[in-house]
Amino acid sequence: MTRVPALVAALGLTLVVSPTSLAQDDAAARQACLELMIHARLKAQQPVQLSTETVTLTGDTLRPAGRATVRFDDTTIRFDEIVLSQSLKRIDFVGKGMVFLGAESPCVNPLPKIEFR
Repeated sequence: MTRVPALVAALGLTLVVSPTSLAQDDAAARQACLELMIHARLKAQQPVQLSTETVTLTGDTLRPAGRATVRFDDTTIRFDEIVLSQSLKRIDFVGKGMVFLGAESPCVNPLPKIEFR
């Protein structure tokens, strides 16, 4: 399992986003922000943690499955399966998933200011 983060760091990754309604535009913008964060981390050779139940490596495609989770800083991305393709230089999130963003993440919308008078 120690080689998986190195392989993730070696890939130039792109998130695949396919919004199907206007309500998902905010989610698409957030995923684009996550893409920029991941690219910046990989370029700066900062660590990315990967955990999963099973990992399959076929050619240059790494396929973590079963609660596949990518973590860095205060960000956690969890999906049923994550497909990392070095030749396509992209990452696909498959199945049900969740993205957890901490307050320090640049992908979080700023909180509105509330004034009491």
